[in-house]
Amino acid sequence: MGRLSVSEDPVRHLAGPFSIRFQASHLIADEYHRRIQSQPGGVGWAGSGGPSEGVVSLSPPPQQPTRSLWVGNLDPKTTPAELQDVFAPYGAIESLRLIPEKECGFVNFVSVADAMRAKEDVLNRLGGQLTKTSGLVRIGYGKAESTPSPNAPGLVHPRSAGGHPGPADLNLQTQPTRALWVGSIPPTTTPNHLLAVFSAFGPIESARVLTHKSCGFVNFERLDDAVSARKALNGREILGNQIGPVRIGFAKVPTKVATAPFGNGDVAQTAAQNGIGSYPHIYDALSHISGVTGVPVEKQLADGQVQDYRSNMLVGLVADEHYATAHMFANGTGSAPVETTPGSLNEMQLLMRELSQGDDELEEHVAAVAADRPPKMYYTSIPLAVLNDPRFARRYSQHDAPRLREIRKRLEGEFDQEEADSIAQDLMDEVVPLASDYIGNTLVQKLFELTSAPVRKAMLERIAPHLAPIGTHKNGTWAVQKIIQCAEDEDEFALIEQSLAPYAPPLLLNDFGNYVVQGALRFAPPHSDFIFDAMVDRIWEIGAGRFGARSTRQTLENPDAPRLQVKRVASAIILNAIPLATSSNGALLVTWLLESSGLPNRFSLVAPRFGPHLSHLCTHKLASQSIMRVINQSEDDKAQQIMIDAFVDRDTKVLEDVLGDQMHGVPCIHRLAGSTYLTEERRETLFGRIREVIEAMHLDGTPAYRRLIEDVG
Repeated sequence: MGRLSVSEDPVRHLAGPFSIRFQASHLIADEYHRRIQSQPGGVGWAGSGGPSEGVVSLSPPPQQPTRSLWVGNLDPKTTPAELQDVFAPYGAIESLRLIPEKECGFVNFVSVADAMRAKEDVLNRLGGQLTKTSGLVRIGYGKAESTPSPNAPGLVHPRSAGGHPGPADLNLQTQPTRALWVGSIPPTTTPNHLLAVFSAFGPIESARVLTHKSCGFVNFERLDDAVSARKALNGREILGNQIGPVRIGFAKVPTKVATAPFGNGDVAQTAAQNGIGSYPHIYDALSHISGVTGVPVEKQLADGQVQDYRSNMLVGLVADEHYATAHMFANGTGSAPVETTPGSLNEMQLLMRELSQGDDELEEHVAAVAADRPPKMYYTSIPLAVLNDPRFARRYSQHDAPRLREIRKRLEGEFDQEEADSIAQDLMDEVVPLASDYIGNTLVQKLFELTSAPVRKAMLERIAPHLAPIGTHKNGTWAVQKIIQCAEDEDEFALIEQSLAPYAPPLLLNDFGNYVVQGALRFAPPHSDFIFDAMVDRIWEIGAGRFGARSTRQTLENPDAPRLQVKRVASAIILNAIPLATSSNGALLVTWLLESSGLPNRFSLVAPRFGPHLSHLCTHKLASQSIMRVINQSEDDKAQQIMIDAFVDRDTKVLEDVLGDQMHGVPCIHRLAGSTYLTEERRETLFGRIREVIEAMHLDGTPAYRRLIEDVG
C-alpha cells in the first residue's frame, strides 16, 4: 500500500479522519489583527509605534510555537472543508476559524508538534502554495492562550467542516483500554491490513474498518498489548510512506460481558444486573491475572466497564462455574495451590488448564507456560539476494554440467568414506552455490549423507547462514531438507535452529520453505520449539497464508509434535479465533481445532469468543461455518447453550442483524433451524424468537424467507 502525500495536491490527497477534541480554543481574530499592524512607514513588526494609516502587513512576527496556526493571504472564497482537507494530514485538528473579510484563518491543532510540522512543510516544501490553483499564503503561530467562544463567528469543528467524525463521535477514551482507534487511514484499508500490523503485539480479539469514516478499530485480548502497540505505532507510517503517519487512540470496547460467558442462567442474570464484581471470587481472580498493568482491580470492576480491560473469554474463565479455572479461584485450592503474587497468572495458563483437563501432565503443562516469554523478533521476508550474490551464488553453465555429473556418478558408486570426505573438501568453497543448482543440489545431498561428522559439520557451518534463502529455492529446498535429515548431534541441531528461527514465519508462508521448517520437527525439544514459538507469536500472519495455514495444520497433526506445543498453538488459535474464522486460510486452523484436535473444552472456550460477534460472523460465508461447527456437536452441551442464548438474546438483537442479510445470514439461520443436534427445548426457544423477529421485520411475504418460515412454522 502506498502513502497518501500532500506534496502534489493536498486537497485531493485527504488522509482521512483524525483525532479531534471538541473544545474550541485559541485567539480572537480582532485581537490578532491588532497585533499585526506595522509601524509607521514600515512593513515590519519590530517597531513599537502606532500603525501607519492604510499600511497593514499580515506577516507574522517571530513567535514561540503554539497549537494554533494563522494562515494569511487566503482566498475569501476558501471554505472550512477545503482548509481542513489541506491540514488534516499533519495531525488532529481541534477547530478551524475563517475570517473572509480579512483574508485569513486559524487552524487549531491538538498537538504543538503537528502545528510545527504543518507550518514547516507548507512554507518550505510546498512554497506557501496550499493547492495547485491557490495563491501563496503566509503562515504564523497564533496565540494559544486566547479562547474564542464556541459560538464565535467563523469557528468550525472539523466534523461540521467536512462531515468526518471525530473522536467524540467514535466514543474515544482518554484512559487506556484494550481497544485502539486507528485514524487517518485510506478507505481501501481492510481489517487484514490492520491485523498484519498489530498482531505482532499480542492476540487480537477482532478488527474492523469503517471505510466511510476512514478509520478502524483493533480490539486486543490484553490491555498491556494495546498500550504497547499504541506507544510503538502512534504517529508512525505503519501503512507505508505514501499514507503518512497515522494517529492511534484508545476506544471503548464495543463487546459487552453479558450472558455469553456464562452457562448458568441465574449466574448470567446476576452478572447482568449487579456486574461480575458481585461474584465473591472475581476480585481475587482478576488481581492475580496479568495483562492489565497499572489499572487497579477496583477500577476494572467499576461501573461495569470490565470489558474495556478484560476480554469476554477471560471473564468467563474466572467467573463461570463450568470452568476449572473458576473453581480454582472460588475454592482457593485446586489440584495445585494458586499463586498469590499479583499479576502472576496469564491467560495462556488459564487456557492450558482447560485444554489439559484429564491429562496426567496438567500441572506440568500449566507450569511450562507460566513464564512470559520475551518477545521474539522475526524477519518479515527472506533476503533472496544471496542467491544472486556473485560471492556465494555463481551460476553453473552448461560447461560445468559434465563435471558435476561425473562427481555425482562417483558418489553413487562404491567407494569409502575417505573418498567422500576428499570430494567434500574439494567442493567446500562451492557448497553454497551448489546447494541451489539443478545438479549441484544432488551433490550436496549425497555429500551430507556420506561424509564423516567433522566434514559434515564444516559444510554445515559454511551453508548455515544461507539455509533460509536456499530453502525457498526450487532446487535448494531439497538440499536443505536433506541437511536437516542428516543432522545427528546437538551442535548441528542448534546451528540449524539458530539459522532458521528468525525466518520461521516467512518460511512457513513459502511454498518450498514450509517443508524446511516441518523437517526441523525431528529435532525434538528444545531445538524444535522455535517452530511452535513462531506459530504462537504470529498465528494470524501465518494462518492467513495459503501455505502457512496448511503447514501449521500438518505440523500439529504430526505424531512428533509434542502435546504441550500442540496445546500452545491451540490456545493461540482460540485467542485469535474471530479473525482466523473470517479468513479463507485461517478457517482451516479453526476447523482443525474444533474437529480434529480432540482437546477438551475447546468448544466452550471458542463459544464465548464467538458470542458477542455473532452478527458479523453469521453474515460471513466462512465464519458462519465455524459457528455451525460449535452448534452441531454433542460433545460439549455448554458451548451449544452459549451460542443459542446469544442468538435469542433480545438485547443484542443478533437475529435481527443476521436475518437482515439475505445473502449469508438467512442461509445460516436456516441451517441452524434445521440442526438435528438441538434439544427440543432449545429448538422451540429458537423457533419462537425467529418467528418474533420475522413478524417484527415484516418479512412474511419476502421470497427469500419462505423456506425458513415453513421450517419454523
